Amino acid sequence: DYSLSQNTRDLIELLKALKLGPVHLVGHSSGAFASLLTTIEHPQLVRSLILGEPPVTSLLKNISGGDTLDANFSKMVFPGIEKFKNNEDEAAAEIFINTVMGDSQYLARHPQRIREIFMANTVQLKGGMLYPKTGFPDISCDHIRKIKTPVLLITGDKSPLIFTSVINELDRCLTNREKATLRNASHGLEYENPVEFNKVVLDFIDKH
Repeated sequence: DYSLSQNTRDLIELLKALKLGPVHLVGHSSGAFASLLTTIEHPQLVRSLILGEPPVTSLLKNISGGDTLDANFSKMVFPGIEKFKNNEDEAAAEIFINTVMGDSQYLARHPQRIREIFMANTVQLKGGMLYPKTGFPDISCDHIRKIKTPVLLITGDKSPLIFTSVINELDRCLTNREKATLRNASHGLEYENPVEFNKVVLDFIDKH
């Protein structure tokens, strides 16, 4: 029963229950997608929005070669889907992580402790990969233009083209936005360059 829509509803209800007023909402990857949907649906809950490479692949339809980019990415993660279907969860997660990082040896170079941290999210990853239609709703530029909340877009200088292309489309669709590119970082962003990530996020929050 996994879906990004359910994650988003959970986030909305959490923000309401905490009664903090409008918050500075920071999200990464699918968490950034949930944060984006939360802001679209309930703008009164969000004071500022920080998005680290949300996989809003429906925006790729707007760019030349976007469909091919999306299809090629899907082909790369397909072996991982098959591994999940066969309950080879760790092998499947490794395929996915290496793909989103743009490095076939990414996880192999990390010690066991780091691998265990990545693998702790395998259940959610399995849901997202096996049921992608429930996980990633179509979002258009028209939806995004409605956002008046200040937005910071964050990408990595080594991130795969699919993520940087989405960030560029978000940059084009939004009106009240800034963009930051982290050095020596791929899709891991805050994990790969925490010092620069924290600086750009906190500087943005300070302004808002």
